[in-house]
Amino acid sequence: NGGFNLAPTLVITQAAVNPNLVIILFPNPSSDFIEIVNQKEVYNYTLFNASGQIIKRGTIAPGDKIELEQLKKGNYILQLLGAKDFKCTKLVTIN
Repeated sequence: NGGFNLAPTLVITQAAVNPNLVIILFPNPSSDFIEIVNQKEVYNYTLFNASGQIIKRGTIAPGDKIELEQLKKGNYILQLLGAKDFKCTKLVTIN
């Protein structure tokens, strides 16, 4: 029909990328859930598939888990946005 679709893109605004922020996901790889080791603050998270599509969004507090049971086997990117920090990390899931 001559039309086209626009996919959402990842844009960093307002928060600074902090290269000193080390994010450790456990367990990784995982098929059930992940949690952030030594998490000190609440993060808003976005999970992207390898094509850059948003798969899941939410908030994770220290001690919380991100459930992964519904995800297909593959590589995903986890974006974390805190009050002052921004971080992306690769997440591998295995079902």
